[in-house]
Amino acid sequence: MSAWEILCYLLLLAYGLLLIIYYVGWLFIPTRVNSGRFEPKNSFSVIIPARNEAHSIVACIKSIINQNYPISLFEIIVINDHSKDHTELLVQAEIAKYSDYNIRLIASENVGVSEKKACITEARNQSKFEYICLTDA
Repeated sequence: MSAWEILCYLLLLAYGLLLIIYYVGWLFIPTRVNSGRFEPKNSFSVIIPARNEAHSIVACIKSIINQNYPISLFEIIVINDHSKDHTELLVQAEIAKYSDYNIRLIASENVGVSEKKACITEARNQSKFEYICLTDA
């Protein structure tokens, strides 16, 4: 056996031992237990700029609503950015369906803005809360 082969076998053995050490260390990491005492305090606005998003806007709104966060601490603002499809009608249906939640629809035509950045800025200006979350439809 040559010196290179011995070196390769030693490196292989060292690597195998290192993997075993990492695995055992991983097993000893304590699991985090939810104490149930978490009380959310931050309030925020979720801004959704939407242009021709009829295929996904309902799923987007539902995914935000399905979060485990108090209803009174967040609002959803959908800003319709000159959609040519029925995005606005779908959002209005979701507003009626989830009347417990604070969901608002802003039509960009009514506020005189036309690009995404301006739509986001306008929604931010109309939001009730200091913090915002921004997502696409």
